[in-house]
Amino acid sequence: MNNLIGRKIRGFKFEDINIGYLPIIDSSIGEVGEISLVLDDRVRVDFKENSWYYPLDQIEKHLIPEENEIPEL
Repeated sequence: MNNLIGRKIRGFKFEDINIGYLPIIDSSIGEVGEISLVLDDRVRVDFKENSWYYPLDQIEKHLIPEENEIPEL
């Protein structure tokens, strides 16, 4: 799961018993952030202004697809 570090993700609303969702997180919904830490059941996402924890089991559909770089000739 450490291969998630550095991946881009869009902020989203979630429900989780272990990670409290705070209304202030709404300010990051739709904003692109970067995963900076992966723990057992959560990831930390760094946004321009804030960092929030998201449930690991809910992030997959919010990940931004990585572009495959093609080297220049």
